[in-house]
Amino acid sequence: MVNLVTKQPQDTARTRYELTAGSDRFYRATVDSTGPISETLSYRLTGSWQDNQSFRDFVGAETQFVSPVFRWRPAPHTTLTAELELGRKRGAFDRGFGNSPLFLGVPIHTNYAEADTRLKNDSALASLVLDHRLDSGWQLHAGLQASSAKTDALWYPFGFSPITGAGTPNPQVNRRQQRSIDDQTDLSVLAEVSRRFETGGVRHRVLLGADANRDTWDFRADANVGPFGFPTNLPIDLYKPVHGTTVVGPLVPYDASNYRSRNVGLYAQDELQLGDQWRVLFGLRYDRSRTFARADYLPVSDTLARSDDALSPRLGVTWTPSDAVSLYASGSKSFLTEPFSGMLRNGSLPAPSRGTQLEVGAKFSLLDGRLEPTLAVFDIRRRNGLVSDPTDFDHVLQVGEQRSQGWELDVPFSITPRWRLLASVTELKAQISRDSDASLVGTLLANAPRRSASLWTTFDFSGRAAGLSAGLGAIYVGERQANTANSFVLPSYVRWDANVAYRFGAGQRYKLQLALQNLGNKRYYDSGGAFVPTYPGAPRTVLASFAMAL
Repeated sequence: MVNLVTKQPQDTARTRYELTAGSDRFYRATVDSTGPISETLSYRLTGSWQDNQSFRDFVGAETQFVSPVFRWRPAPHTTLTAELELGRKRGAFDRGFGNSPLFLGVPIHTNYAEADTRLKNDSALASLVLDHRLDSGWQLHAGLQASSAKTDALWYPFGFSPITGAGTPNPQVNRRQQRSIDDQTDLSVLAEVSRRFETGGVRHRVLLGADANRDTWDFRADANVGPFGFPTNLPIDLYKPVHGTTVVGPLVPYDASNYRSRNVGLYAQDELQLGDQWRVLFGLRYDRSRTFARADYLPVSDTLARSDDALSPRLGVTWTPSDAVSLYASGSKSFLTEPFSGMLRNGSLPAPSRGTQLEVGAKFSLLDGRLEPTLAVFDIRRRNGLVSDPTDFDHVLQVGEQRSQGWELDVPFSITPRWRLLASVTELKAQISRDSDASLVGTLLANAPRRSASLWTTFDFSGRAAGLSAGLGAIYVGERQANTANSFVLPSYVRWDANVAYRFGAGQRYKLQLALQNLGNKRYYDSGGAFVPTYPGAPRTVLASFAMAL
């Protein structure tokens, strides 16, 4: 899960501007302004404009974003927050490299599309949230959120077999031209109440709630279709691609699909504090979902439908024997419908995925709080998980069980008041642990490295250099499988980054910063997989920025 926390209005007026310029004609401007409008009304306005090219051929984009937020306090115990987000992007559609190890040997700037690729994306999100404390001690939290996103893209997807003639001196890249239009809408409502009270020396925080959402996704694809009903292949040389010579016939509709999801959830939770050392949390959630799908490429013409429900418990225990040590253990189950992730080859809707997570860990506060390491050991199992079909990337497979197990260590350390260090290490094994297809059992999940680590240190200067700070760090990502079939591996890499910042003026209201990414100009890959093609990471990049706070 990813918890997105948006910037909220503040009671103190403040405005911050920032301008950034860098490699590949990167230009960005941002504004963040907040403050009171009246005694009961405050605002927050964030916005950005960005225009950039790329180290990749034919790739560039212009994006705009604006988000006004208003918070109204009509009564001492009541808050109403209204938020709007508007986004717009115009640029090129970069599909990266295809799912073949031969792509790892070509220059990272190489693009196998044409210069006519384009991407148009418009998105909007609006929400209204009410927080109210009742005289009885109960607190009400209720919200309504609606979102819409539409993408219109002309691009060049790779063929089912991305390379022809892999063993010859002149391999050819299989691709086609396609126009895709995605239109997705979402409506969600939530209402929950919570209260703190004490019974027999045990302190409680009870939470009761319900939520519901409706998702709709319409997809349409146009292509130049050949005599057998498949998009026309437009081969191009792997090592010496020649662009601008492709002649494409008219694009006609060849695929369309519609997905709808309706979900309702009820949940209850109690957090108990037993004395000063023990805290216990237990909860239960009930979900009921109904999903519908229709797709032109399925062997059935009717709309598919399925209904599912599940009970998902959760339990957590924390023991704090001293102020410096906290030990915890937790277990939970999950339920997730994934109707937008694809269809099975037999033309049916995938069943919801169900997960189980077990975790134990420890948190320490040492050296008067300057050293606060955290260690976690986890075992996450996911049944009915979706992975790309290694023999047909247009469909997905639903595997018996995916298992991710390992440990993670985070070490934030303030060596001195001016010198800080943050290190982390993760050991992970993510694989298909059970399935009716024996050939899948034991295969590693795509894009999940066995080992990864990071190190970052920052030093603040003093004396005549007061206001100056410098940072240096490295990211290590181990080898990763590039697809479900485990047919090739993305190499491991270490990337070094650095920055220098100088704050000056009254209250250090001004800031100059120089950021350098990939200092060693290392060749690496951000991601790989059939769902997410192989994308090369950016070469050495320099970004300079100036910020001003009013």
